[in-house]
Amino acid sequence: MSISYTVTKSMNDGSTTISKSVAIAALGDERVSFSSTGATTNKQFDMNFTRAQALAFYAVADAACTLTFNASTSGATLQIPLTAGIPKEWELNTSLCNATTSFAADITSVFVTAATTVNLEIRAARNAP
Repeated sequence: MSISYTVTKSMNDGSTTISKSVAIAALGDERVSFSSTGATTNKQFDMNFTRAQALAFYAVADAACTLTFNASTSGATLQIPLTAGIPKEWELNTSLCNATTSFAADITSVFVTAATTVNLEIRAARNAP
């Protein structure tokens, strides 16, 4: 199955906007849509891709939360703190860092921790296994 994502990045200095859209053709993706009704600790979701398959990652939440990958505490390979309303994103071809910096190991799961109610969306575009 082929999936096409478009990522648009822009910057405005108050008078001028520069903007560019980048198309990402993926052979698969991983998705998490989560809404809690209160605080949550280490809510686990399956998310399976190798670091060699990683093409793009995007996460946004309406409240502060932390994403921890592969383990809820010790042994976690990556931890991403999210601030309410501010997305975190990474693309293989347009980011200053590469997949081995962002994803130090294959991803098998993501754990979500939030002190309050949170609505979270995650998309990870990947090549097929």
